This record gives sequence, structure tokens and C-alpha cells, in this order.
Amino acid sequence: MSKNPALLTRAAASPGCFYIPGIDSAIPPELSLSSNRAKALARFADQAAKAGVPLPKGVFTSVDEMVREQWNQYLATFAEDAFNGVRGSPQMHVGDAHLLVLIDSPRNLEVFQLEPVVCPLESARAGLGWFVHNVLVEGISHGHQVYDASMVTYFLEGYLYDMDEFTDQSYARAILLHEGMEVPGTVSEERIQQLREEYRFWPSDLLECLGNQPNLLYGWKVLKERTTPLKPAQALHWLARNRLHPLAKVVQAALELQRAFKADKGRAFCWQISDDELEPVGASCFIAWSEPDLLIEAVEHHEEMLLNGGMTQDAYARAILPLEGATDKAFRQLASDTLSYINRWALLAKLLSHFPTWEENHEG
Repeated sequence: MSKNPALLTRAAASPGCFYIPGIDSAIPPELSLSSNRAKALARFADQAAKAGVPLPKGVFTSVDEMVREQWNQYLATFAEDAFNGVRGSPQMHVGDAHLLVLIDSPRNLEVFQLEPVVCPLESARAGLGWFVHNVLVEGISHGHQVYDASMVTYFLEGYLYDMDEFTDQSYARAILLHEGMEVPGTVSEERIQQLREEYRFWPSDLLECLGNQPNLLYGWKVLKERTTPLKPAQALHWLARNRLHPLAKVVQAALELQRAFKADKGRAFCWQISDDELEPVGASCFIAWSEPDLLIEAVEHHEEMLLNGGMTQDAYARAILPLEGATDKAFRQLASDTLSYINRWALLAKLLSHFPTWEENHEG
């Protein structure tokens, strides 16, 4: 069998980046073109040392070379495979106005499958598998973007936000409303079949492609039989009583990552469009229920729409420090936020290492 990471039709990562688990030697040369920029980077390095990333030993010809080695030394403290499967290209840029840590997005993303892990966990304890799933997707709100099953709602276009529930009836009413037609209390099955000839994807179709798992579409009112995920305390209680369970390490890894997310109060790496009006494009991996075809198709359409808009950047997370009036405390906070982000990155990869990757058994 051969692994098949999803290849998105998007430009490759910039050469001016350093890749986990090492910092590339091609950090942008403009880092040392200005004494003010060099001073800013030196302050960052000094405060990073105080935040827990020691300055490197040796003689260096430039500040950027020293900073590169400083973070390389820290990354070397992780196991060689610590970031496997969760991809991205961290970059440090310093300009006249800002110091920026950017998580660039690659094209080749690993595809992880939920079904082989979530279903056995649900058999062990209802809500346990969905607790683990929710931890994985919680990373999106902490700068750890993943492309998960909720992306398939892209196919419902703008009508999604006029739906009061995730049903074909609600979707049909939203379509008729957008067409400026009279919307009855209940749309007949005959009218829905007519609309199906024009509109390809419907809520019932999407759910079927997702294994009829309404929990994958978190945040939407879908089916009444949706399972309530366990709370962290409940998952911890299960783990304490089931340390020898074959999937105990999955729950342990999920709890570790959940605690790291809880500690991320500032959410410094969440993308703020208001900073420069740029839309982020990309993610660290795909998380599919089983077969990823529909998810990959949805993401490709989603990214194409963003790229056609012209105001995008191939990156999915960033932290920005304005240099004017920046204090040592602010530099140290950026270093600390970067340190925490990398630590969470490793925890996310640790949890995903328990999930199988998508494989094809045959060609064609």
C-alpha cells in the first residue's frame, strides 16, 4: 500500500523559511540589511533566551544566523519525528514596522482518518471519541488550522447562513428565498426534486458522504441523535479507570493537547484579517472521516475562491509585533507565544500519530 498525501494546486512555500524540525539557512536576507532591523531581531533573541530558548554557543557573522541557530537548538530537543504529519513552514520576518512569525502553508498535506479511532472510542464510552475529535478541531481557534469535515459545507455556498437547521427542507427554503420566490412553510418533495436538478449538493448528501456522522458538522443544528462529547473531566475519569485500554494513549494525548489549548489565553497566532486585509490560505493537514475525496474537492474550491480574490497569503497562522514603542516585555511575549505554539504543534502531531493516514490499496 502507498501513502497518498493530498496535493493542492497551490504555489509552493516560499524559499525564505525554516522548516520544523530545523531552521532553513534561507531566512530572508533583509534581516541584516538595516541596523534597526538587526537591533529588533537581537532584542527578540535576547528575550527569547529569557523565555526559555537559550542563546546558542559559538561565533556568528550575523544576527539572523544566530537567531536561526538559537531556535534550531530548541527544536533539536524534540524527537526527530515529533512533528510528522502536521506540516508547515515557520518564518521570521523583520521589517521597518513589524516583527512577524508566520506559519507558511505547504501544498502536500497528510490525510488522517477519524473513523478507525473515533468509533472504537465511542464503543468504549459514548462521547469519548467525540471528545478527542473536538480537541483536534479546537486547534483551529488557536492558530493550528486543519481542514476537517466541516469544510464540506462550502458546497452549500451562501445559502448555508440562511438555514435554521441542517436539513434539505431548510436548504430548499434558503434557495427559494435567494431566488426571490415565495417561500412556503414546507417545500414539497416535488419542488425539492426540481431544485436538485440545478443544485448538486444537499445536506442529506453531505451527511451520507460523512458516514452519517452529524458530530462532524459541529456548530450546526443537524440531527437530534447527535452525540454529546465528554467533558475533559469525564475523559480524565475514564482514563484513570482504563489505563490499560488499547486506546488509552489517544485519550491521554488529547487531554495533554486540550490543557495546552486552555493555557493559550492570548491566541497570538490566530490570523487577524484586520491587520492587513490578507486572507489566510492553507492548513497543516486534512482530517477526514474515512474517504477524503469530498473534503479535498471542497478545500480546492474554497482555496480557488480565496486566490481569485487576490488578497491572500499562503499561510495559516501568524503573530505580529509592531516595532514602534515595543518594550522588552512585548518581545519576550512574542518569543513565549512562539515557544508555546511550537510545543502545541508537537502535541497535535503526537495526538494525530494515533490516527491512520489515508492509503489506497490499488491504482485507478
